[in-house]
Amino acid sequence: TVKQLATVTGGLAFFPDAEELSRVLTEISSEVNSQYSLSYYPPDKNAGWRTVEVSVARAERPKLRYQQRYLMR
Repeated sequence: TVKQLATVTGGLAFFPDAEELSRVLTEISSEVNSQYSLSYYPPDKNAGWRTVEVSVARAERPKLRYQQRYLMR
């Protein structure tokens, strides 16, 4: 499903009705404005699946959403 695809790729899926549209657009705007991205280039260039783990050392745990694995070609 679209929700499953969004989850495994680190995204979100929304299916608002007319009454929820304003709230969902505000949530999307907040998400986009509070995101950042990191890049990593592995020294090993061999093809295959790679797993990704992200951790943050903070007393307050932020909400993390990220792709948990990718295919190196």
